[in-house]
Amino acid sequence: MSCLEQGSAGPVPRRRGWVLTLWLSLGAAVSLGITRFAYGLLLPPMRADLGWSYLLAGAMNMANAVGYLVGALTVPVLMRRYSPAAVLLGGTMLAALFMAAGGFLRVG
Repeated sequence: MSCLEQGSAGPVPRRRGWVLTLWLSLGAAVSLGITRFAYGLLLPPMRADLGWSYLLAGAMNMANAVGYLVGALTVPVLMRRYSPAAVLLGGTMLAALFMAAGGFLRVG
């Protein structure tokens, strides 16, 4: 087999294919694993440690779900305007920024 693999979009260097696979895997891990599903597991200890009421914890969970929905609805529009790599990198950076900012948020 040559160093090029034939794909539907034409030949792709094998190393570039592995790098692309890694980035797509990391994107899925960030978007689904960390920002979506892990949040539900962290919410009960956050509520207990921060002294949140069930109402406030529910509002935070709803804000997380609305943010996820807004992201899911805007990505197709962004992908038509920007390259997939730019959208992936921008989304990953925004997720990291908002998660870090959440650590400094004071409520009440």
